[in-house]
Amino acid sequence: MSNFYNDTLLKEEFTLLQQVQRDREVSRYITISYEDQLTGSERNISLAPSNGLYPEKFFVKYRLPVYIARGQKRDDFEATAEITINEEVLKSKRSDNGPHTVYSANFEAFNKHIKGTTTICFGNAWMIAKDHGLWFYILTLGAMINQDSIVTDEKNSNHFNPDAGAYWVERDMRPVTPINWPWDMAMKGEIVIKPTTKPQLIIKKVGSENQGGVVNKISIVKKGTDSTAIEPKKISIIKKTT
Repeated sequence: MSNFYNDTLLKEEFTLLQQVQRDREVSRYITISYEDQLTGSERNISLAPSNGLYPEKFFVKYRLPVYIARGQKRDDFEATAEITINEEVLKSKRSDNGPHTVYSANFEAFNKHIKGTTTICFGNAWMIAKDHGLWFYILTLGAMINQDSIVTDEKNSNHFNPDAGAYWVERDMRPVTPINWPWDMAMKGEIVIKPTTKPQLIIKKVGSENQGGVVNKISIVKKGTDSTAIEPKKISIIKKTT
């Protein structure tokens, strides 16, 4: 395993997944864990990997209400996606070369992208997520189960379940549950600085108040070496008076 693959590509995916799991809305419906490369054990995504070896295999549990037929909904649906990535997947980002995904559910959802308890349309999910990475792919699979319009449309209704597709259109193409997925997680207006020798710094503008001589405020967040968040330090820039 190359240093670039582990220390940059895998580490970045891991850090983004930690951020996704901390999202309050996501945590209601999704739990992410991973296989530790050193010990082979399953660990919660909030825990740092052993010996700095970032994972390639992830276990994602979805708990979402789903329809099982027209007008019939169940709240006890559970599905697991075992997702394995590699260097080629992360580098190439091709629609036809997505993460290896094994899907299983406790029963079949009434959904045009799902067939039985072991088949979901991975290719469609990766085609949408490939330019963003694994965190977006995991959210996209959740959105697919939830029948969100980002991954479901009125075209190609004759997919795995034409009747489910037609019913979704009849329901005005609404998701099963209104979920505020953090699609814009990586676009929060943050400026990312990556020094060659020092830890990564994230500088985020907080406000531009000009009251009491204070011209601007920024927060500087230093990225720690573990999964714990570090409280931002606020710096006030005082306008020089003459």
